[in-house]
Amino acid sequence: MSQNKKYYTLSTHKTLYFLWVTTILFSATVFSSYAQISEGGTPPSFMYPASQKTRSLQNKKNGIKNIYIPFSLDDLKADDERMKEEFLPPRVAVLLPASFSPENSGVWSTLPGGERIWQLRIMANKAKAISLYYKKFNLPIGSKLFIYNSAHTHILGAYTHKTHPGKGKFATEFVAGDDIILEYVAPKSDEFPQNPEIEIEEIGYGYNYLSIKDSYSESLSGSCMVDINCEEGEQWQDHKNGVVKMIIPIGTSSFLCTGSILNNTKEDLKPYLLTAFHCLLSSKEQASASDLSQAQFFFRYENTTCGSNTPTSPVSMIGCTYIAGVPLENGVDGALLLLNGKIPDNLNAYYNGWDRRNIAPQSGVCIHHPQGDVKKISTYDQPAVSDTWKSGSTQGLQDGHWNVIFKSTANGHGVTEGGSSGAPLFDQNKRITGFLTGGNANCTDRKEGRNLFGKLALFWDQCGTADDQRIDKYLDPIGSGVEYLDGRYAFPPKAVPEQVSAKWSSEEKRSIVNWEAPKGDEQPVRYKIYRNSTEIGTTTSTSFSETALPVGIHHYDVTAIYADNKASDPGNTATIYVYDILPPKNISIKRTDETELQIEWQMPISRQKIFWGNATDFYRMQLRDKDNQQIPFYFGQRWTTDDLQEIDGYTLESVTFLSVEGATYSLHIDQGNFSYQQKIDPTDKDQIIEVKLLKPVTIKKDAALTVSIYAESYTNSPAATDNAVPITQKGNIYSTDGQNWKTLTQHSDKDHNFFLQVGISSLKQSNVVPPQQEIKKRSVKNKNSDENSQIQWQTVPRPALLQKTNTKTCSSIPIRFNRPDFRIYRDGTNITPELTTDTIITDKELSQGNNYTYTIEAIYPDGVNALSDPETFFLKTESFEARIRSLKINGEDVEISQENTLNIPLDCDINSARIEIEAHPGATIIMGDQISGTAEINVEEGGKFNQPVTIISESKENTQEFSVNLFKLPNNILLLRWNDVLSVINNPENNNGLHFTDFVWYRNNHYLSSGIPYIKLPDDHQSSDKYHILVTTDEGVSLSSCEKQIQITGDEIRLYPNPIKAGEKIKLYIDSQKENNKVEITITDLSGKTKTFSAIGNSVKFTLSDTPGSYIVKITTQEGISREIKVICIP
Repeated sequence: MSQNKKYYTLSTHKTLYFLWVTTILFSATVFSSYAQISEGGTPPSFMYPASQKTRSLQNKKNGIKNIYIPFSLDDLKADDERMKEEFLPPRVAVLLPASFSPENSGVWSTLPGGERIWQLRIMANKAKAISLYYKKFNLPIGSKLFIYNSAHTHILGAYTHKTHPGKGKFATEFVAGDDIILEYVAPKSDEFPQNPEIEIEEIGYGYNYLSIKDSYSESLSGSCMVDINCEEGEQWQDHKNGVVKMIIPIGTSSFLCTGSILNNTKEDLKPYLLTAFHCLLSSKEQASASDLSQAQFFFRYENTTCGSNTPTSPVSMIGCTYIAGVPLENGVDGALLLLNGKIPDNLNAYYNGWDRRNIAPQSGVCIHHPQGDVKKISTYDQPAVSDTWKSGSTQGLQDGHWNVIFKSTANGHGVTEGGSSGAPLFDQNKRITGFLTGGNANCTDRKEGRNLFGKLALFWDQCGTADDQRIDKYLDPIGSGVEYLDGRYAFPPKAVPEQVSAKWSSEEKRSIVNWEAPKGDEQPVRYKIYRNSTEIGTTTSTSFSETALPVGIHHYDVTAIYADNKASDPGNTATIYVYDILPPKNISIKRTDETELQIEWQMPISRQKIFWGNATDFYRMQLRDKDNQQIPFYFGQRWTTDDLQEIDGYTLESVTFLSVEGATYSLHIDQGNFSYQQKIDPTDKDQIIEVKLLKPVTIKKDAALTVSIYAESYTNSPAATDNAVPITQKGNIYSTDGQNWKTLTQHSDKDHNFFLQVGISSLKQSNVVPPQQEIKKRSVKNKNSDENSQIQWQTVPRPALLQKTNTKTCSSIPIRFNRPDFRIYRDGTNITPELTTDTIITDKELSQGNNYTYTIEAIYPDGVNALSDPETFFLKTESFEARIRSLKINGEDVEISQENTLNIPLDCDINSARIEIEAHPGATIIMGDQISGTAEINVEEGGKFNQPVTIISESKENTQEFSVNLFKLPNNILLLRWNDVLSVINNPENNNGLHFTDFVWYRNNHYLSSGIPYIKLPDDHQSSDKYHILVTTDEGVSLSSCEKQIQITGDEIRLYPNPIKAGEKIKLYIDSQKENNKVEITITDLSGKTKTFSAIGNSVKFTLSDTPGSYIVKITTQEGISREIKVICIP
């Protein structure tokens, strides 16, 4: 799914419209029956040390209420299993009786700043979260109420007089944890002296289906579920805004369900809500009017993007009235409720359409909140089938339900679960035809199971005649008789600008955005233009232009502003790509032949600073624990894999941020399993610094990139943010351990982007981490962990240096460098008829003694060119030649190859080789370390002999290195083994570096055999026969041995025992008349290693070897008798 589909992801203007008019703090803000939004802000006690702000809560008798819990969690879970069998909705909390008010609980105190506050601390052991239900709730004008947990990580409020002007019953949402504090702030003056009415009658002990976290939210529903903001929900972005999560208190518990807001034929925006009747039932009773007055309805609770696990902060309403209902027994399980107040205008809820015909829907979706999770979507493309609900003893109306089988889609296989009950079934026309009762489908083993929806057609007027058993008179109050009705927004969306287009002129360095006026009678009074989600200007015309855009991808959106000051959604997004237009650099010219020059240059290197936000220093932030102690923390920005596709393999070179005086920082870069750390030198004043990496880091496209600054210690707020709309999960992330990241979205009333810029370049490197520096280990968490942290802000009295900001600066999105083609000019004349992508060419057939001037022109795809600086080269008249013209060995000419390594074979009887080399008359020849064209080499022993040769051209521009290698076989290359086998020595250690790959044997110059390093002597062997071998070396050189006559000996030489044990002595016997015979003994193993020693006598004992194996023992007597015998040495 494309990221540029702005109309259904929450990172875009369409949904941000609501954020602009609302400050959202941590979690859902709350509406009363009049649906007023809380104001946000920070409890004033947070500004003072713990000793002052919590002293009032030390009085346990009044200040702290520890709620008695008459059950265990195991009891609750067992009870939940029973309720599943009774087909009841999921229970989220147990309601415990209470009676707390400023008159009988809590304590009053005055803060050092003069603020008069009342605080009450409520503790409910092991609760996941606590909610409060009020008998009375009425705040004086000018007062505020905050509710927060003791760790200060979750705050509700500020609630004001406008929150619930209707007084009476009320409820506030869950606050994370089992320890919460109410903090009431009295008006600053005596202008409104009345006391608050805050009477808490029940404590909601939340224990199940809750995920209240600061950032990434745990998924409560099954793994197969599909987020509404995935591509499956692309066509349902209007209708989702009429589906709500419900928490209904019934007796002593609260339960989860889903409902949908419905349109009616009068279209008077009466907030009717359709759900399932069983959502109003507990095991003992039906929800009373008093219960329903404290029911909570959550709008727009969804993940910001597909699969992000980053939920929005929902908006809630409190209270409803029962209108009509039909039980499941012999019915269709339908209920129609009426919200107690008008849905707020700025929420602009969608009132869904309906179809009351009993016609099977052919395809469509269900939008729901399974297990109380963020909004999900399940899709079907096969017609629904009439069905009858049957479960245990309960049976619904015959054919009173639609059975729908959901299908697998791109991002999962959505089904329904507990908490989905009451969810709407939409048909192919995007109208509601049913409401969920339940089924047996699940994510584990029955994704294609049953999902039964009560038929709206039967609930319409077929289940009873009483007004509270039918819905026709409410949904068709004018009696029109229409069979279906389309949905609508409370306020029809304003017409959007059309045909938005954008183009970039590289020559003028200007972007031009054009669009057409919206269609319709109502025309806007002006337009707002956004680039990369940041407003950059307004205009009354249908075009806009700006200059000097930075390198990057720029998305333009245009909204229309009307006379009532309401804005349209943006039209289509137009995108331009601004590339670096750079000339070639580092031109080098060198001579490669007598009349040739080689011209080489560097591909231009594009550099870009990427960041989210507008890169200004507007606010400063620090992190403190509940005792007001500063906490080290990380702040930074993140780029997802989608963001990095354009710059795969690019280099991260630097990081720019605002360094605050007195702070100690270090830089951290994390991508996949790769991690980089670098200390940062402190500054003696507040200043923007660019940190150059000690070793550049390569960016990979297959893992998210996080770049952060670790504020290890500080005296003043060390982290700067801008004042722009946050790019959530990207520009506004922070952490206390460098691993678990949060966003400012749910942890601050000032949600913006951290001031941080990352310098990248198109130059490619490799990931090599420099020596590790001493930086505090991030894996260790101290007592001041994020569990006990709170953010403190200060508005910056900004020095002149930091006031120099570009108000049109927007997020800089990474872009791949648009590599150019090249054209080369010599003395102003194009010498490349066709463009080249190479960065090296050879210019031939030039005239010596002349200057040549070259320029390189980069030709970019958009037709813009960039010319390099000229580079001049003088082509000398002196010769460039540096080659061997002739080579002689011992006066004989040797054929010369074009390679710089010359391998020359020598005859077997040559003992000395004289090398003579000739080159160009003006060239210099160096043999070894002597300037000379001759050298003498002793080759008597045989082997491989190397003579290095250097030739420097007359022009001194060309130096060539040669290696002259002489090859000669050693004289003793052939050995007689076992008295009948002739073999060649093939061990480089014994051959002075020679090793052979091929063998050809000859007798008396006649071919015998080839391919193996030994032969068995022919049966007709004669002592006068002469043998030689032709071998091929590893280098491919062919060498011939000198001819050798072979004398075969008889039994006059013997060795025994054979085989012999390793380490034992073997006996040599010589049948000879000569006494004191001198004998030479050579032992050779199979690897060719030899050991030679002498002995005297005709009977000699010696140790063969301590190592088992096969050995060749050669014995040569003083009389010239010689024999080789193979001996086996055993363990």
